[in-house]
Amino acid sequence: MLGIIVLAPPLAALAGPAHSAGDRAAIEACLKDSRERPESCIELVYDRCVAAPGNGSTPGMEDCAARELAVWDDKLNAAYRKLVDGALGKVDALPEHRPAEAPRAKAVKGAVLLADMENAWIAFRARKCDASALTAEGGTLARTIYSTCFLDETARQALFLQSIVDDVASR
Repeated sequence: MLGIIVLAPPLAALAGPAHSAGDRAAIEACLKDSRERPESCIELVYDRCVAAPGNGSTPGMEDCAARELAVWDDKLNAAYRKLVDGALGKVDALPEHRPAEAPRAKAVKGAVLLADMENAWIAFRARKCDASALTAEGGTLARTIYSTCFLDETARQALFLQSIVDDVASR
């Protein structure tokens, strides 16, 4: 049985405050207004939060990133759950239709492919953000770069998964 993938950030600093209903509402309103460019909604809460007095420090910026990350993480997990529990999760993915980079010896359910994709993405996100933070290695800015990268990549993946949900729903 497949469980929900929990996308808990590896940095203690990202375990800051949970998002508020206002954070979620701001992102939802942005997404509604920016249907052609949903990526423009990434870092909306973060930018507003960092601009507030007292949030310009490394811990403040990390808390701001954590607030928005919580919203996108919820959205990502909701979209993932819809895919796994929906028609795509039940599809028999035939081995002859798999790419050489992801071969299968036998047919598997779509839910297995979706779980493999998410697990590979989780590892990719961690490594990408770790490499991005190298530009400031040795300073506290590295933590901020990592936390905003983590936020950005999570938001992009949430948008990607939601686009698949929307595509399936439109058929």
